[in-house]
Amino acid sequence: MNRLPVVFLLAAATAFSQNAPRIDSISPNTVAAGSPSLTLTIDGSGFTADTQVFWRWGTLFPSALPSTVISPNRISATVNANLLTTPGDVAIAVRRSSDAAASNSVTFSVTSGFAIQTSCPLPDAVLGTIYSQTFAAQGGTAPYTWSLF
Repeated sequence: MNRLPVVFLLAAATAFSQNAPRIDSISPNTVAAGSPSLTLTIDGSGFTADTQVFWRWGTLFPSALPSTVISPNRISATVNANLLTTPGDVAIAVRRSSDAAASNSVTFSVTSGFAIQTSCPLPDAVLGTIYSQTFAAQGGTAPYTWSLF
């Protein structure tokens, strides 16, 4: 009977994960779809000169982002505007090329852009009569604040 070295493979994976880099937070963690390119700042631990930030981690084709290690606890990456066109959640992770150790993944959200759904122009007001109009919006970050000028 042929046996595969499964125990060895599991032991090797465990050895890598014990010293793997770790992401504690990212900033920003959300932007509206259609935003311009941005710098993503990642705070954590275990970052070395060969650490790379990945966009869409855990998918078949994750994208390596241009990354700059600032310190063992901070790394920054450039997220190009073409990656910010479609709303949805994106997994972010970092990986060291020297030992292939990968971090935990964290979520970066691309939200749909803010849009007012109330038709325009609003109905005319009548002098001396109470005026009321309901506004509706979608996307952006709720709660919404309305002001009259």
